Amino acid sequence: MIFAMLAGLVVLGGCVQFRPDNPPLVVNVKSDGDNCRVTVQREHFAQPAVFVRVNQGQLLEIGRQTKPRRAIVIFDVNAHYKCIGAAIVTLQEAGLAVESAMWDSR
Repeated sequence: MIFAMLAGLVVLGGCVQFRPDNPPLVVNVKSDGDNCRVTVQREHFAQPAVFVRVNQGQLLEIGRQTKPRRAIVIFDVNAHYKCIGAAIVTLQEAGLAVESAMWDSR
């Protein structure tokens, strides 16, 4: 019984692909007054992380060029919903699967 369960886990584990060399595109969204501030992590392995400010057209182009085909949008709790939504829709338009997370910068 235990052997069968362990064998099943090994087989199932072989089906899952872990690719640490292909991290998702990381996008930060924040609001400065009525303006949206969207930044993108350009070099995934740079320490500390380096983010570059982009506009919507640049975000679309970066999204189309990124290889992992997935992105994480990290937004400030005080960010305008229009800014968050525009970033998510732009990345989806580029063909990426998008996840989101919130942080509180207060």
